[in-house]
Amino acid sequence: MKLLREKNLILLSIAQFISLFGDRLNNMALVGILGSYYSQSTFVFSGLAIFIALPSILFSPISGIIADKINRKKIMITIEILRALIVFLIPFIFIKFKNIVLIYFLIFLLYSLTLPFNNAKMASIPQMVNNIYTANAFLNTTGRLSIALGILFGGVIVDLYIWQKLGFEGWQIAFYIDSLTYLISAFIIAFITFEEQKKNNFEFQEIIEEEKSFLKKIIDDFKFGIKYISKDKFLSFVFKCIILTMLIISISYNVYLPYFQQNLGFGTKGIGIVGGFLGIGFIIGSSLFPIIAKKLGEIKIIIISHIVFPILFVLS
Repeated sequence: MKLLREKNLILLSIAQFISLFGDRLNNMALVGILGSYYSQSTFVFSGLAIFIALPSILFSPISGIIADKINRKKIMITIEILRALIVFLIPFIFIKFKNIVLIYFLIFLLYSLTLPFNNAKMASIPQMVNNIYTANAFLNTTGRLSIALGILFGGVIVDLYIWQKLGFEGWQIAFYIDSLTYLISAFIIAFITFEEQKKNNFEFQEIIEEEKSFLKKIIDDFKFGIKYISKDKFLSFVFKCIILTMLIISISYNVYLPYFQQNLGFGTKGIGIVGGFLGIGFIIGSSLFPIIAKKLGEIKIIIISHIVFPILFVLS
């Protein structure tokens, strides 16, 4: 396979694999905190999900500008070091203040940094290889595998009894390991070499204008989308299916996780194992979808999925 001869792409995929593994380890550590200190409240899980998703909504255009204006390799290395510092500080700050709001703020900051990192990473690929489509597919596959393994082993790491013997909580160690994964990723990225495109001057006014334009575009697109969907029966059907799916997922996230972790006594390790299998299922499903879609068609797949999914959810 020609891609395996591309040194820079291999280094990037290894760095991404380690970094994404750390991301999921971080998620399992957060679940460990919530389960240990806020087991009676399902709202803390909702808050965590909100602060993880919020940066993507607010800062997507800004992150793209940063990736275009600043040296991409330097962006990736700097952000990995900053992310390592943030997750390293989380255990100390939580133990000191026992305040979940401070943790939400740090998570918001962490995922805000993740946006320009991902943009810089994806924008670097054309400078590394000619076949961009194959390279993206390769990175997506290794990335999904890393996410599945990170969730699977993250829960196991958090629940290892040996940490208590050493005087630590499992979630503390998970954050420290996560910090190390970011530093290792930064170290690997330092060995990547590719020709940077000439950058234009970086101006904060441009960022402000882009953000204003982005927010206005979101509102305009939302209004247009609602009108257009209401006139098209097929799109209306798909849209309702998406809403139903997200509703089920949000319910499962806020109810199923704490119930599985605390009431059933499976702990963070159990959530990690379930999450790992979900990740593996996602990889298999994504791989099989093109084949199944050709035989059944997209409409039948959507209908079958939205019949089977709720049934499995209730049975679980």
